[in-house]
Amino acid sequence: MPLAYNIFPFAKRPQKEREAWIAAAFLMGYSELTDQFWWLTICPESIPDIIAITPRKEPQGWVADRINLEIFEYEHHAPVAGVAAAIERKLRNKAYPTDYRLICYVSHRAGEAFNTGEVTAQLGGLALLVAEVWLVGSVESDQSDEYVVSRLHPAPWEHRLSYGQYCAETPQITILDAGQGSSEEVRHGFMEIE
Repeated sequence: MPLAYNIFPFAKRPQKEREAWIAAAFLMGYSELTDQFWWLTICPESIPDIIAITPRKEPQGWVADRINLEIFEYEHHAPVAGVAAAIERKLRNKAYPTDYRLICYVSHRAGEAFNTGEVTAQLGGLALLVAEVWLVGSVESDQSDEYVVSRLHPAPWEHRLSYGQYCAETPQITILDAGQGSSEEVRHGFMEIE
């Protein structure tokens, strides 16, 4: 866990806070795949658990791409060998929209080997009715800020990151200019909608 999370046990934090943290860890890796910065918002009373957006400048102004994230925590005490079956159970008899991404968080288990390729192969024969299935976790290291972000479905992709290093090296982008909202020229007009 990042340093701030070492103060209080992760499992004792409120569910929405854990989901937001898991989504943030996922989005760090996802940013490497998409070459975009992503922001998240918590959906307190509805699905999805998290909505992530990335702004981009277009000729008509700023627009945002959106992805819906359903967060799933794999039981800390359960054996690593059961991750694929747990994902299958999570999706069984659920009617998630097909654009959702399922994010499975797995915490490190000292002494247990974990191979994301094996989980990907186990999921290969299942009918997964979501856009993507991802795994996020500190599965291979005792170092508290080293994580793997791995797409398990439909096409495997994996990125390892150091949370501390990522935060230190990631520049903040400016989406609001100091002069935004003020102008020497004010334009008024109406647009006809057909």
